[in-house]
Amino acid sequence: MLATSNSYSNIFLEHKRLFLDSTVLIDWAARPSVDAAFEDVQREYSLILCSASLLEVGFGAPGKAAAREVERAKSLYDLGLRNVVDSLVLHNLALAKRRTPQMCVYNPTAHEWYASRTHLLALVAEQKLSIEAVRRLMLDAIVYTCAWNARAAIVTDNIRDFMKFNDIQKRLPSGVPRHLPMFTMADILSALNSEVSYPENLAGRA
Repeated sequence: MLATSNSYSNIFLEHKRLFLDSTVLIDWAARPSVDAAFEDVQREYSLILCSASLLEVGFGAPGKAAAREVERAKSLYDLGLRNVVDSLVLHNLALAKRRTPQMCVYNPTAHEWYASRTHLLALVAEQKLSIEAVRRLMLDAIVYTCAWNARAAIVTDNIRDFMKFNDIQKRLPSGVPRHLPMFTMADILSALNSEVSYPENLAGRA
């Protein structure tokens, strides 16, 4: 079971949605042995993939990209043609008290691209990152923003970069940080048998 000790972060867990980063899709493609584990995860959580991950998963010169990653990219594309969602679709599902599809692809809207731009420029202004550094975070920014609007927790093995976006979120008047909860692939596997809580799961990782 996934949990959080951050009162604000609860809103990202109540709909039982997990937003998978490209690093997880790549790892999953390399380790088909975790297929069974993800089947168990889907009994309780819906898995959301971002269409922007097509620019990372299986991306490489012909004959150089891992064959399983290329197949994962193709399946992501096919799923996006059949089972696509955005923030409005997910909001309407929640209003109707209907479960999110077990696996679906999230298409970023213009609002999310613009919000991602705003987040990246905030990293330049507040954390003094260079433009070159934030360019390397562009796809992370869109995944983070889409997960936020999808009210989903992020699953990633790139915690350090994603936490940069949590760090620029303004705190509530009570002082509680407005954090989107994040879990690693290892956390998801552990949560099949025990409780894993954010942000305690990130101790020593971020």
